[in-house]
Amino acid sequence: MLLISGTILSGMVLIALWRRAESGEQVSAWRWMAGATVGLLMAALIRITLLFEKSRRRCIEFRGDRLLLTRRGAIALRRFIAWSLSPDPIEPRYTRLRLTYRFGLGRKHWTMLLDDDAQISELRHALTLQIPQEMVA
Repeated sequence: MLLISGTILSGMVLIALWRRAESGEQVSAWRWMAGATVGLLMAALIRITLLFEKSRRRCIEFRGDRLLLTRRGAIALRRFIAWSLSPDPIEPRYTRLRLTYRFGLGRKHWTMLLDDDAQISELRHALTLQIPQEMVA
C-alpha cells in the first residue's frame, strides 16, 4: 500500500511538472528527478517510522487504582473491559498481553509481548485480582 501511494504521489507531481513544462515554464532536470522520487522517499520514511514504533519497548505498572501503560499514560482500572494472555500468533515463544479499555464512546486496545514465565505468572495473578473477568487464555 505504501508503494502504491508513493507511486501515485510521484505520478501527481510529475503530471504537475509536465503541465508546467507544457505551458512554457522551464523545468530543470533536478525537479524532474525530485518529482519522480518524492513518493518512494515518502513511502520509505513511513515504513521506517512504522518499524521504529513497532520496536519500541512497552511496560505496564500498577499504581493504586490505575494502570500505567507505556505511551498511553495512567488509566483507571474501572475503565478496563477485558484482558487476555495468549501465545503470539506470529512468534509462539512469546506471550501476548492484550488489554481492552473504554475510551470515550469507543474502545482502545493495548498489546505487549512477554517472554519471562515468572513475570507472566505474576502479571496474570495481579490482573486477576485487579480486573476480575473470565480469562481468555
